Amino acid sequence: MLVGKRLVAILDEGGYTRYDYKTADKLLEVANNLVEAYGESLTRIESVASDARDLEKRLKNLGKGVGDVTVIIFLRELRGIWEKADPYPTSLELLAGERLGILEESLEREKALGQLKVFWAKHRVPRLTFVHFETALLRLGKECRREKCDVHLR
Repeated sequence: MLVGKRLVAILDEGGYTRYDYKTADKLLEVANNLVEAYGESLTRIESVASDARDLEKRLKNLGKGVGDVTVIIFLRELRGIWEKADPYPTSLELLAGERLGILEESLEREKALGQLKVFWAKHRVPRLTFVHFETALLRLGKECRREKCDVHLR
Protein backbone atom coordinates (compact mmCIF):
# COMPACT_ATOMS: atom_id res chain seq x y z
CA MET A 1 0.00 0.00 0.00
CA LEU A 2 2.94 2.31 0.65
CA VAL A 3 4.01 2.05 -2.98
CA GLY A 4 0.43 2.79 -4.07
CA LYS A 5 0.35 5.90 -1.86
CA ARG A 6 3.65 7.09 -3.29
CA LEU A 7 2.44 6.51 -6.84
CA VAL A 8 -0.78 8.48 -6.20
CA ALA A 9 1.31 11.33 -4.72
CA ILE A 10 3.58 11.34 -7.78
CA LEU A 11 0.58 11.34 -10.12
CA ASP A 12 -1.03 14.19 -8.14
CA GLU A 13 2.21 16.17 -8.31
CA GLY A 14 2.29 15.67 -12.06
CA GLY A 15 -1.23 17.07 -12.42
CA TYR A 16 -2.99 13.72 -12.73
CA THR A 17 -5.29 14.38 -9.79
CA ARG A 18 -8.09 12.09 -10.90
CA TYR A 19 -6.00 8.99 -10.19
CA ASP A 20 -6.83 7.19 -6.96
CA TYR A 21 -5.45 4.14 -5.18
CA LYS A 22 -7.44 1.76 -7.37
CA THR A 23 -5.84 3.28 -10.48
CA ALA A 24 -2.42 3.21 -8.83
CA ASP A 25 -2.90 -0.49 -8.10
CA LYS A 26 -3.77 -1.10 -11.76
CA LEU A 27 -0.67 0.82 -12.89
CA LEU A 28 1.49 -1.23 -10.53
CA GLU A 29 -0.08 -4.45 -11.80
CA VAL A 30 0.65 -3.44 -15.40
CA ALA A 31 4.25 -2.52 -14.51
CA ASN A 32 4.78 -5.81 -12.65
CA ASN A 33 3.28 -7.82 -15.51
CA LEU A 34 5.48 -5.98 -17.99
CA VAL A 35 8.62 -6.75 -16.00
CA GLU A 36 7.56 -10.37 -15.46
CA ALA A 37 6.68 -11.06 -19.10
CA TYR A 38 9.21 -8.88 -20.93
CA GLY A 39 12.05 -8.20 -18.51
CA GLU A 40 13.12 -4.71 -17.64
CA SER A 41 12.99 -3.33 -21.18
CA LEU A 42 9.76 -1.79 -22.44
CA THR A 43 11.01 -2.09 -26.01
CA ARG A 44 11.16 -5.88 -25.70
CA ILE A 45 7.37 -6.09 -25.98
CA GLU A 46 7.61 -4.51 -29.43
CA SER A 47 10.52 -6.68 -30.53
CA VAL A 48 8.75 -9.97 -29.67
CA ALA A 49 5.43 -8.95 -31.24
CA SER A 50 4.89 -10.48 -34.67
CA ASP A 51 3.09 -7.42 -36.08
CA ALA A 52 1.11 -4.31 -35.12
CA ARG A 53 -2.02 -6.23 -34.07
CA ASP A 54 0.01 -8.69 -31.96
CA LEU A 55 1.68 -5.72 -30.26
CA GLU A 56 -1.73 -4.26 -29.42
CA LYS A 57 -2.88 -7.61 -28.03
CA ARG A 58 0.24 -7.95 -25.87
CA LEU A 59 -0.22 -4.45 -24.46
CA LYS A 60 -3.88 -5.12 -23.63
CA ASN A 61 -2.91 -8.33 -21.86
CA LEU A 62 -0.67 -6.47 -19.40
CA GLY A 63 -3.55 -5.86 -16.99
CA LYS A 64 -6.92 -4.35 -16.16
CA GLY A 65 -7.45 -0.87 -17.48
CA VAL A 66 -5.33 -1.33 -20.58
CA GLY A 67 -7.96 -1.32 -23.28
CA ASP A 68 -8.33 -0.24 -26.88
CA VAL A 69 -8.22 3.50 -26.24
CA THR A 70 -5.18 3.30 -23.94
CA VAL A 71 -3.30 1.18 -26.46
CA ILE A 72 -4.20 3.44 -29.38
CA ILE A 73 -3.03 6.55 -27.53
CA PHE A 74 0.19 4.86 -26.40
CA LEU A 75 1.02 3.47 -29.85
CA ARG A 76 0.08 6.67 -31.67
CA GLU A 77 2.77 8.45 -29.66
CA LEU A 78 5.26 5.74 -30.63
CA ARG A 79 4.39 5.78 -34.34
CA GLY A 80 7.60 6.40 -36.23
CA ILE A 81 9.67 5.26 -33.24
CA TRP A 82 8.48 1.66 -32.95
CA GLU A 83 8.14 -0.05 -36.33
CA LYS A 84 5.08 -2.02 -35.22
CA ALA A 85 3.31 0.95 -33.64
CA ASP A 86 0.56 1.41 -36.22
CA PRO A 87 -2.80 1.71 -34.47
CA TYR A 88 -6.06 2.12 -36.32
CA PRO A 89 -7.82 5.49 -36.00
CA THR A 90 -10.25 6.06 -33.13
CA SER A 91 -13.94 6.69 -33.70
CA LEU A 92 -13.30 10.42 -33.17
CA GLU A 93 -10.60 10.48 -35.84
CA LEU A 94 -12.96 8.65 -38.20
CA LEU A 95 -15.70 11.18 -37.47
CA ALA A 96 -13.38 14.10 -38.23
CA GLY A 97 -12.11 12.41 -41.39
CA GLU A 98 -15.69 11.87 -42.56
CA ARG A 99 -16.72 15.46 -41.76
CA LEU A 100 -13.69 16.78 -43.66
CA GLY A 101 -14.52 14.59 -46.65
CA ILE A 102 -11.23 12.71 -46.35
CA LEU A 103 -12.93 9.42 -45.47
CA GLU A 104 -16.07 7.72 -46.66
CA GLU A 105 -18.68 7.05 -43.97
CA SER A 106 -18.63 3.70 -42.14
CA LEU A 107 -15.23 2.74 -43.50
CA GLU A 108 -13.41 -0.15 -41.83
CA ARG A 109 -10.63 1.12 -39.54
CA GLU A 110 -7.91 -0.65 -41.52
CA LYS A 111 -9.01 0.95 -44.79
CA ALA A 112 -9.49 4.30 -43.06
CA LEU A 113 -5.92 4.21 -41.77
CA GLY A 114 -4.69 3.58 -45.30
CA GLN A 115 -6.73 6.46 -46.70
CA LEU A 116 -5.53 8.82 -43.98
CA LYS A 117 -1.91 7.89 -44.73
CA VAL A 118 -2.45 8.52 -48.44
CA PHE A 119 -4.09 11.87 -47.71
CA TRP A 120 -1.21 12.86 -45.41
CA ALA A 121 1.37 11.84 -48.02
CA LYS A 122 -0.31 14.11 -50.57
CA HIS A 123 -0.94 17.04 -48.21
CA ARG A 124 1.92 16.76 -45.72
CA VAL A 125 2.81 19.86 -43.74
CA PRO A 126 6.51 20.70 -43.38
CA ARG A 127 8.02 19.92 -39.96
CA LEU A 128 4.93 17.98 -38.87
CA THR A 129 4.31 14.24 -38.82
CA PHE A 130 1.41 11.89 -39.37
CA VAL A 131 1.05 11.78 -35.56
CA HIS A 132 0.34 15.52 -35.57
CA PHE A 133 -2.31 14.92 -38.23
CA GLU A 134 -3.90 12.13 -36.18
CA THR A 135 -3.93 14.31 -33.08
CA ALA A 136 -5.56 17.16 -35.01
CA LEU A 137 -8.23 14.77 -36.28
CA LEU A 138 -8.84 13.56 -32.74
CA ARG A 139 -9.31 17.11 -31.46
CA LEU A 140 -11.63 17.99 -34.33
CA GLY A 141 -13.56 14.76 -33.75
CA LYS A 142 -14.12 15.79 -30.12
CA GLU A 143 -15.43 19.18 -31.28
CA CYS A 144 -17.68 17.57 -33.86
CA ARG A 145 -19.12 15.23 -31.27
CA ARG A 146 -19.75 18.08 -28.80
CA GLU A 147 -20.95 20.82 -31.14
CA LYS A 148 -22.00 18.83 -34.18
CA CYS A 149 -19.50 20.77 -36.24
CA ASP A 150 -20.19 21.41 -39.88
CA VAL A 151 -16.77 21.42 -41.55
CA HIS A 152 -15.99 20.05 -44.96
CA LEU A 153 -12.70 20.10 -46.84
CA ARG A 154 -14.17 19.37 -50.23
